[in-house]
Amino acid sequence: MTLLVCSCAKGKPAGGQKGRFVEQQQLSSDSLRQQAVVLKKKVTLEPANANANFSYGRVLLAMKQSRQALPHFEKAAALVPDNAEYLFWQGV
Repeated sequence: MTLLVCSCAKGKPAGGQKGRFVEQQQLSSDSLRQQAVVLKKKVTLEPANANANFSYGRVLLAMKQSRQALPHFEKAAALVPDNAEYLFWQGV
């Protein structure tokens, strides 16, 4: 999974970069939607795939859909209970 990150402090663009910042936000939003579609299909086809569930949860959370993300974090942690990262993201 790839998330675009802007090199801006507290979500504000550096001087003279406002247009670029808005463009990066839009690309990030479009990219997240595309990733969500792909990962939803993967989770549907492979429900026992912990990494797919975890990744789908991360994308949903990035899209501010925390209620939909939580079951995927829980599923990933249940499938691989010794994975600290999966356990951590259940509590975010």
